[in-house]
Amino acid sequence: MNSFSRSIECPGDQGCLLEVGQDSVHLNIKESFSFPISVIDDNKCQTMDEDSWCQMLRKKSAKAPACIEVLRNSQGNDLAIDGDVPFEKVIAAGYNHPREIIAVIRPQNATTCSTSLLDKRYIVKDDDLEMAMEIYHLPGSKDHPRAKLIYKKLKKPSSCNSINGLYIFQLSEETSMFTKSGVYSFIFSVRCRDSTVIKHESRITVRPNSNTRHWQLSCDADWSADNAVVDIRLGMPVRCLAARSHDLYGNGIPFLDVHKAVITILGGDDILAQVKDIKVDLSTDLLTLYIRDFLFKTNKLDRVRPNYEAMLKISLSDSELSHPCKVKPGLPSTINMDMSLAWEKNLTPGEVIDDALLEVLDHCGNHVEEGMELIVNTVGLSFVDKCGPVRKVNSEGFVDLRGMLKVVSGFGSEGQSHSGANIAGTFSF
Repeated sequence: MNSFSRSIECPGDQGCLLEVGQDSVHLNIKESFSFPISVIDDNKCQTMDEDSWCQMLRKKSAKAPACIEVLRNSQGNDLAIDGDVPFEKVIAAGYNHPREIIAVIRPQNATTCSTSLLDKRYIVKDDDLEMAMEIYHLPGSKDHPRAKLIYKKLKKPSSCNSINGLYIFQLSEETSMFTKSGVYSFIFSVRCRDSTVIKHESRITVRPNSNTRHWQLSCDADWSADNAVVDIRLGMPVRCLAARSHDLYGNGIPFLDVHKAVITILGGDDILAQVKDIKVDLSTDLLTLYIRDFLFKTNKLDRVRPNYEAMLKISLSDSELSHPCKVKPGLPSTINMDMSLAWEKNLTPGEVIDDALLEVLDHCGNHVEEGMELIVNTVGLSFVDKCGPVRKVNSEGFVDLRGMLKVVSGFGSEGQSHSGANIAGTFSF
């Protein structure tokens, strides 16, 4: 005949149970164990009074698992921990975390006044207790409303420098753990022998790393052409410039306390144009800045001719960005005729004018860009090359008609040359 008993660590509901059914009786041993009844008969069991039994239970309870603690560098110098995981703090993306995290299970009798947090008396040592560590990442954006599990490991206790009961989680493989902004939750858990579960949770907030900031700029918020050169033409309003900034790891950096901007166009070190106190708008997530409907005026574009390459600088209250741009002159507004030699002599029919130049300027006084076409109509004159009235502006901003015009009218007539803009000039021959 056998007797059944459960160990002192085993909770009552895990002990043996006699299950009585309609047609049968079944003994479910569960976590109990059996031993021969002869052990009792042979006086191999020790009888305990109630006080001794309660005292033993109290000692047992004092050593039972109570909580989980993660060791910090200041606590773990004897373990050669190479750095801290900054729990409950805010860090910048790219933080160089330690290679490992070490946790211990504290017993009920452990206190914060313990002389040493590595005192072996206050570390539970039970090879059958496994600890799980899970790391969840919550980006904090509307596109990702739920936390994502990014790390999960289950560890048995090990020892280091003669200290037992250490749960060591290796992070060396997780080189990119803190590169994405958001909240990281570290959850440690242990299922004890009595089936209770103890947990410990800590959080780290990762913000974008503004020290590695880089910019994106686009016209009309079209991000398909990544960082394309911004084209600007004088006299034509810029309908919308959209700016974003990201850190090295692709985290969007929000714009904070931004109401106005100053936009400057630079040709080398020279300021070619500037617009101050432009009102700006921000997207609802504060990650995109919009600058709308503004005009540039300048008469200095000949300095960057013929490529018109410049830098567009946007100055905000807390930062500034620069982006390559091309600033082109406006449309033809004024045309000056240089035919000074023709004015000084009488021209006869059939004679070719050798010094005819049309200087073409925009409304700000810049020479218009090369290749722009003008319609040049003439009275009393004809084109020698028979190419018609459509003429292109050269690299200097002129329509070069030297040797291209021939007098066709007789003595006492007037000759005219004009374009679709302003009349360029009239002379007699």
